[in-house]
Amino acid sequence: MASKAEKLPQTHRKLGETRFFLNRLCELDRQAAEKDLEVFGYYLSAFLAAALSVVDVLIDEGKSSDCFKKWRASLPEDDQDLFKVMKEQRRSEIHHKGAKVRVVNKTKRKYYHPSVHALPMSMLFSDVKFDPDGAICVVMQLPERYFQIKEKHLKVIDVCRRHVELLEDLLKNCEKPTK
Repeated sequence: MASKAEKLPQTHRKLGETRFFLNRLCELDRQAAEKDLEVFGYYLSAFLAAALSVVDVLIDEGKSSDCFKKWRASLPEDDQDLFKVMKEQRRSEIHHKGAKVRVVNKTKRKYYHPSVHALPMSMLFSDVKFDPDGAICVVMQLPERYFQIKEKHLKVIDVCRRHVELLEDLLKNCEKPTK
């Protein structure tokens, strides 16, 4: 019996590419340096392109668009909205002025103990305070990125993670043997 990846190898490759770019976005989000805004945008663009091509490749590999349409119709309304927004974001990113991302700077405090942690270069551009125990408190303005889905502003990283979960579910659903 063929493995799932053998049945739809190109679709699984595209999903792997999507996961790769999601992981890069998550790494940048954890580092959350202001200089990474542009780099985050590059990875978001690649993520959107890879994620939305998963469906196209799935159909090219012989699954009818009916499989996708039935699966999508079975989703809760919030997930249908998310899927629609991601498609719109990709179109905006590729054909217009880029994905519509709201960036809000938030004040964050990070504590470092010089004997335990390597100090980040970003602290050179931040407000630094010293605690009596020798720890260094770095106060930074860091970007948080949001997509708007209906009236909700949701973190880009959370929306991208959910999108990957939905794509994984789509593949699982379309790989089931038909009766």
